[in-house]
Amino acid sequence: SGGEWHEPQIVCEYFSWNGTSDGDLKPPQPPQAASIVSRIREHFKTHPQSRILIVGNSWGGHTAWQVADSLVNSDHPLAIDRMIFLDASSTGRALARHPDHLPINIQRAVHYYTHTLFSRGEWDCERLQTVDLGDPDLGYTRDGTPAYAATFDFQAHVAAEWDPRIHHEIKRAALQMVRER
Repeated sequence: SGGEWHEPQIVCEYFSWNGTSDGDLKPPQPPQAASIVSRIREHFKTHPQSRILIVGNSWGGHTAWQVADSLVNSDHPLAIDRMIFLDASSTGRALARHPDHLPINIQRAVHYYTHTLFSRGEWDCERLQTVDLGDPDLGYTRDGTPAYAATFDFQAHVAAEWDPRIHHEIKRAALQMVRER
């Protein structure tokens, strides 16, 4: 949430995977990625020097990809400085698997992934750094918990969203963008 940020240069907004900003997961006509694209464009009208960092968790990873695709395939393309996919999933959505490319407007991207059936798993794309949360050498698990390497553990998929180490890395990426100005 925006309340966790103490940097005046960072504007943080939350959207659900379906494009709603109020967390309404079952509206009759959800706005999808279009509402996020509209909000980004609205922000750029008054802050044209802004840089974009998008974080998409689970189905939100699929939506984040759609946002990037919409922003590049328009009359006024916008660059995305960083994209972070957090155990991104397309399961049950239009694409059953992850896209085979990143939109060209994404300059840098990271995909933190578990081995669960609910996520895309490893994703090999140009400009995409992958972080295998189930790799014990990376230290995201302690004594096998969370079970990021398990295939059928939905709780591991959920745990990735709340992992404090990943939150720290996301905040560090945002602050680095501010310093790079």
